[in-house]
Amino acid sequence: MRDWEGFVVHTVEHGGFLWKPLPDATSTAEEFQRARSLMIQLHEASSWNPWVMEDQADDYVKATDIFHQWTRAEPGHRYLTEAELDAKWARLDAESKQRSAEQEAQRLARIADFDGSRENARLALLECEAQLRERENRIWPVGSQEDSNALEARAERLRGEVEDPEAVVDKAGLLPAERRDIHLTLFKIWREGEVRRLRGLVSEQAAALSAAPPKSAERSKIRGELAASKRELEKLLAIPPLAAQDMCSECVRPASQHGYVWQSGVRETVPCPAWPDWAARLKEARDILMRAADSRKESPAPPKPKPLAVVPSGLPIAEVITKLTDLQGQYPDAVVRRGTANRWELWPPKTEK
Repeated sequence: MRDWEGFVVHTVEHGGFLWKPLPDATSTAEEFQRARSLMIQLHEASSWNPWVMEDQADDYVKATDIFHQWTRAEPGHRYLTEAELDAKWARLDAESKQRSAEQEAQRLARIADFDGSRENARLALLECEAQLRERENRIWPVGSQEDSNALEARAERLRGEVEDPEAVVDKAGLLPAERRDIHLTLFKIWREGEVRRLRGLVSEQAAALSAAPPKSAERSKIRGELAASKRELEKLLAIPPLAAQDMCSECVRPASQHGYVWQSGVRETVPCPAWPDWAARLKEARDILMRAADSRKESPAPPKPKPLAVVPSGLPIAEVITKLTDLQGQYPDAVVRRGTANRWELWPPKTEK
């Protein structure tokens, strides 16, 4: 291939496009291909793990320098002008706003279709199916066959009531698929924040461990905290890139993290708080705790016992005898004990048990 000055230019194909070096390029075709591949790889990875751009910032700068030494080589190809780019972004922005307006109008129109009984039946069906999956996936049998048959029958009845679970709207007029899309965005924000927090914490704890005295209680404590932070970080990093359909439609968790039993470790599973039976159990547990807290508030601690009378120290003996004589008349059965500050205290006699 010849360029506009008639010189022979070696082109290279990469990613479905033809590329050629600029006149002042110093990089080879192989270096260009590696650089462009790395740029694409980092951009794709950063949509789920944004910190990779920071971790490989130097590599990305070097790859960008090489990439800018090359240009497109298709005959007749030209880059858009600034005005054309502005027009393109304005058109895309208008189309996005139009789609958002249409989706909002559809959501508002669906509010009238909300059916509370159908929504509850859908949630009950999700919970019932989770229980059935739990029974199927366990190595050891869970419950009796009669219980499994009853669950199957209940699930079948609920499917008849719900019909299409994906067509059931909530009070806001949102479909399950729309809620999953929202939950994916929220989960990504939460996961990124937690990973960044834990990365910083691991660095701080590692530095503190290095500075701690050897074979000390402080060092042992920091080592345990560091191990716990690393486990939490590894658990979050192990979550693969998710799509909207991977999310729960009822809470901000991936559907794969839902199970009808608690399970910790790398694959953590918890029941969804929106499942009716589980929600009822949670409410019952909260009510028990609240009643216990209220009962503690309503039953104050008994008052601290006080002596019947006190004779201070430092009095003349005649005055002490007079006071004790008077008190003996008032409390004939009282016993005398030594109190604080060398005082004499009169207490009721101990009752026989």
